[in-house]
Amino acid sequence: MIRWAAEAPPSEAPPFLEVQERHDRTWEGVLRGPVPEFLEWTGGLPLEDLSIGPPDLESLFRLYYRQGAAE
Repeated sequence: MIRWAAEAPPSEAPPFLEVQERHDRTWEGVLRGPVPEFLEWTGGLPLEDLSIGPPDLESLFRLYYRQGAAE
């Protein structure tokens, strides 16, 4: 979860960040790349809050069924 300090968060996420939901200044998604790249990207951006953790059960189900649909 990323909560932006600015009223207008960046319009685009980098390719290694899959944003699944956007609510005003809050983004929720999945990091699909290396953490150092993510930290470098966020380094110059106005963050209010940042939370990184393991995926929740809903995210795991979405990933599982999305992969099953692609086969």
